Amino acid sequence: CFDYVICSANRPAFFQGGSQLREVDLQTGNLRIAKEPKELLQGSVYSGGSIELFERLTGARGDKVLYV
Repeated sequence: CFDYVICSANRPAFFQGGSQLREVDLQTGNLRIAKEPKELLQGSVYSGGSIELFERLTGARGDKVLYV
């Protein structure tokens, strides 16, 4: 249903500077630091980050972003 999934975004921090973006290993559930990502990969799951980083990496803005 979604192009990108970010869990543990920690609202309101996600909208106020955020935290370190980590990629979730779907096999083990372990987190890996996504060092200077140039893009988010569709089908991957991430943890943390910020709205600013998300918008920059995906180009999605405004009503194209759903925070649940």
